[in-house]
Amino acid sequence: KQFFIVTSRGCPFKCVFCAEPSFHGANMRYATVDRVVEHVTKLKELYGLSVLTIYDDQILMNKVRAKELFSKLIPLKIRIEMPNGVTLSYIDDELATTMKAAGVDTIFLAIEHGSKRVLKDIIKKPIAFSRIKPTVELLQRAGIFVVAFFVIGLPGETRAERQETRDAILDWGIDWAFFNYAT
Repeated sequence: KQFFIVTSRGCPFKCVFCAEPSFHGANMRYATVDRVVEHVTKLKELYGLSVLTIYDDQILMNKVRAKELFSKLIPLKIRIEMPNGVTLSYIDDELATTMKAAGVDTIFLAIEHGSKRVLKDIIKKPIAFSRIKPTVELLQRAGIFVVAFFVIGLPGETRAERQETRDAILDWGIDWAFFNYAT
């Protein structure tokens, strides 16, 4: 039985195509870890929850909170999904192994493009480009299937940069890629 929750609101980033900061503001606001765990525990006890889908855009931004949350979800022995696409910048070995132990078997990364120029100058996404491949590798070592989101067709993007994205996806070893067209 699957249930859906949101444990935080807001996003400090200003990616050109995203409405999240307009809807919920740039400031991050979090439910407490204990409150979230209490709620999920009740869903499991009362309704038989076996799959928890978390719809937070920046659930990993506060690494201390994320590690605590996933650690406290481990005893529930459930499957955890995060289909929104998370920012990979906050993932380290400890967080990856903790998420896996908590029931995360697939992660969706919001990488958006394989061209540094497009990420920086067009999308305006503050991503540590050099961390993409190592982060994909550590997630896979932890046993997590890596899916990534990409946006193509952005004004100012070139054919060569779309090819760069294709080549980067293969180089990074991403397990599955989703493409959205800029409209």
